[in-house]
Amino acid sequence: MFELLKHNNATVTICHSKTKNIQDIVKTADIVVACLGKPKFIKGSWIKEKSVVIDCGITPVQDENGKTRLLGDVDFESCKGTASWITPVPGGVGPMTVALLMRNTITAAQRYLNSYAPSQWKSMAYLPLTLESPVPSDLDIAKKQTPKDIKQLATEIHLHNNEL
Repeated sequence: MFELLKHNNATVTICHSKTKNIQDIVKTADIVVACLGKPKFIKGSWIKEKSVVIDCGITPVQDENGKTRLLGDVDFESCKGTASWITPVPGGVGPMTVALLMRNTITAAQRYLNSYAPSQWKSMAYLPLTLESPVPSDLDIAKKQTPKDIKQLATEIHLHNNEL
């Protein structure tokens, strides 16, 4: 993300665990990307009015009832009134990551099959995949897809029964 923003002439500041005055730096940011592994580290008082906050942190924490919850690096409740846009945890960047990984996997498989795969693999049939917006959870995607029978796949790529 740093390289993409820099390539588009953005001034990017990176902070880490030893950065001094993180609060002051965050207060100047139009976009805050938090990924440090400390639950609720970024507070609402640190956020610049109308900034965009992308919370990539996800830490399992036990609540007072002994149940485990996932918390982000941003204190969502204290930031949501100040930020113009903020990703929730869970359900923020995770589904997008899964969707892009799936898309890239499909693209890579198609390129391989079209360019590098042995010619006998050209008969492989892709399973249908319906792209949805908003992107559903990875579990919902998996539930909607019926896996291809392994024997059918073996036939399509010319594997013998003893190779399964």
